[in-house]
Amino acid sequence: MGKWKYKKKSKMFTYRQRTEVDLSKPTYGNMEQKNNSICYLCGNAMISEEFYLSHKEEFKETPCFLHDEHIIQNALHGKLKSNSILCKSCGTILGDDIDSQFVSLFAPFIERLKKLLIRKDHGSKNIVTLKGHLYKNEELNEKIDVQIREGKVSPIEPYYEVDESEGKVTIYANDKRAKQYKPVVQEEIKSKGANPDFFEFKSKTDIQDEGILGYFFTEGVPNFNEIFKKGFVKIAVDFAAHCGISRENMPQVLEIDSTTQIGKLKYKNCCFPFISIGAIDTIIELNRPDIEDLYPTHTIILFNQKTESRNLLYCYIDLLSTFQYYVLLNPNYKGEDIHEVFHQTIIKQEIPEIDVKRIRPKHLSIVIQEYNIDMTKYKGESLSDLYDFIEKEIKNYQVTPSLNFQDELKRMFNKISLPMALQVGGKDIPNTEEIISSINYKIPDSQKRSVIFEYYDYVEDENNFNYQLFRKIFYENDGDGGVEVMSSPVECNSPTIIDEYRKQYCHMKFNQLNNFIINKEKEDKLDSE
Repeated sequence: MGKWKYKKKSKMFTYRQRTEVDLSKPTYGNMEQKNNSICYLCGNAMISEEFYLSHKEEFKETPCFLHDEHIIQNALHGKLKSNSILCKSCGTILGDDIDSQFVSLFAPFIERLKKLLIRKDHGSKNIVTLKGHLYKNEELNEKIDVQIREGKVSPIEPYYEVDESEGKVTIYANDKRAKQYKPVVQEEIKSKGANPDFFEFKSKTDIQDEGILGYFFTEGVPNFNEIFKKGFVKIAVDFAAHCGISRENMPQVLEIDSTTQIGKLKYKNCCFPFISIGAIDTIIELNRPDIEDLYPTHTIILFNQKTESRNLLYCYIDLLSTFQYYVLLNPNYKGEDIHEVFHQTIIKQEIPEIDVKRIRPKHLSIVIQEYNIDMTKYKGESLSDLYDFIEKEIKNYQVTPSLNFQDELKRMFNKISLPMALQVGGKDIPNTEEIISSINYKIPDSQKRSVIFEYYDYVEDENNFNYQLFRKIFYENDGDGGVEVMSSPVECNSPTIIDEYRKQYCHMKFNQLNNFIINKEKEDKLDSE
């Protein structure tokens, strides 16, 4: 399963001591907006449209208006919005030029997940028609072009089968096309010397059980890569601007005209896929649907990384826990060190019912932690007061799509820690094979030392899990008995990685999400029977 690992590494970012990371300003989902209301595209100051309309006489010309911009697109059920990164006009332009095409690429996933998804902030619940192939056999050498609407699979071109022994004709098409097609079939039967009146006609509108269904993703989109890249670049620039990065500090993705000060997004030499290279990253990604409680999620991480010669500003974007890309914003960043995270689920959460009075006092701390109860608000004195307080807080508890990334990542590490520990140093412990195999990955002997060092740096401070290492670095064997710290973005963009390795990893992630959806569809079908 680890066949996309490789040996040769860039030496731009290698050292043997543990990295020291500033954890003084952790940020999760509810980050503060740090921007001064300048549109990053046109460069103009923005004001509210309401203020303009009530003070119109004070303006010689119409100014640029503030507007809410979804940083991860609303159609992807993104929840982070900023009202001071793009003016209303520029937001509309980029929405038409980039967002509308970008989000349409994800329809095969969003449409199939829609029963499980959180509500969008706005927009109608239009029924989306998807396209794909229905393969007649496992060799995938015979296929039918199909469309999928509301879970029903019908052929784009109707066809029919005649069972002469049973005297039956089956027309495969949606209801409307089947009615239109029946006279054509009757004429064809008549032309072959048979009497169509002797046959029983029936139509089959859902042919999903007639073969293996495959949904279109890149197929039929001639400029897929261009649309894909543009969408990720826009998310990265939106998020960086939201976090206070000036337009002048994003030269790799934003070209500013020196005369007009109007900006233009750039897409060359800036966007490249993440691929798991280190053992811990690989274990996490191979097991993501099983170890991430609210899979699939969206994640954005903005950070700078200093190498021996440069200070690079990156934005890491992970959509649906599947589509994972780095965007290089500035190869020579001179601003303050930054590390900002936004993390959310797109899956609806149910609040579990709990009878607090039946919880033992020694277990109340678990309930308090699980429901994020703020104990500074507790003013009671007795155990009875404490139970009443916790019960009241649980009744007022509301779930939110925004998640604490530090906590969520720590939960994933907790789930892989025992299998990793047993592989690294527990080979003499009997009856552990099932636990070890649960992570679907055998740690090479050459990497066991680096796994220990990397894991230790994440968990060294038990009160402050070091989530800031994630997607910035990984550890590798240095060939001399020690370990070296490698830059994740530098290595992911290294020319030593051949395209075949990237394809294998991306296909694994794609199939992971697709299998998750298929299993949910099966569960839904069983529940409805």
